[in-house]
Amino acid sequence: GLANKPEGFTEADARLAAAFGGLASIALQNSRTLESLEGSEQALRETTDYLENLFSYANAPIIVWDPQFRITRFNRAFERLTGISAGQVLGKQLDILFPEESRKESMGHIRKAMAGERWKVVEIPIRRTDGTVRIVLWNSANVYSPEDETLAATIAQGQDITERKQAETALREREAEVSAILESAPMLLLLVDPDRRVLKSNKAAAEFAGRGLEEMIGLRSEEALRCLHSLDNPRGCGFGPACDACVTRRTVLDTVESRNSHYQVECRLPFVRGDQKEDLTFLLYTVIPSP
Repeated sequence: GLANKPEGFTEADARLAAAFGGLASIALQNSRTLESLEGSEQALRETTDYLENLFSYANAPIIVWDPQFRITRFNRAFERLTGISAGQVLGKQLDILFPEESRKESMGHIRKAMAGERWKVVEIPIRRTDGTVRIVLWNSANVYSPEDETLAATIAQGQDITERKQAETALREREAEVSAILESAPMLLLLVDPDRRVLKSNKAAAEFAGRGLEEMIGLRSEEALRCLHSLDNPRGCGFGPACDACVTRRTVLDTVESRNSHYQVECRLPFVRGDQKEDLTFLLYTVIPSP
């Protein structure tokens, strides 16, 4: 090599040494570049594995479809939701997941999402293999190609709210049932808040007071029924000199504060019925509605 040359170095030797040095520098730079690329590839693989696991094992159902409405991704939570494995649906049309009766409406939501409308709270029913239907709350986002910004895919994530919807339906039915009982009962019935202000009244109570149903709302119970003592103080029911001893008031307040129900409590109050004053005796029942 040049280091063992017995004679002195010539200009050609110097050029050769410089060339070797340049090659060594390039080789070192290439080695570092290769190490950097390998590090980047490793980081990319780790990120890809992380996202893949996040998609596959997420608790929420996640689905991806292409611009032709073909299912391209289908995570395990979606498999549990539908009872269908990913292998059975990949490449299939998206509408196979929807019940026949709501399929047209659901595909309308899908087309709007692909046109750029981002879902926030869209309810779309999903059909299970056992024939039952789950109500799912969806949000979505479109994925665009980085080359030409055309739509590449749409991804949607859902939350199964079937039980919540069933509970809401049961509550509405219960409220309707209670309202029907309230309206048809031949006794005076009032639903009041902790301040004894009327929230609901049945027809019997309104007719007894000579008021419309809407007029009863917001008045304290005895005032709504036209108890004469509610006129004893400008502030109304509960503030007159006879109110502290009022059995009706004290019984209702006890139920509000202690949550104890009372049955057949005898109450006597003066009322205005038309132009006449009448002292009437009632049997009072109080109860806190169960939540």
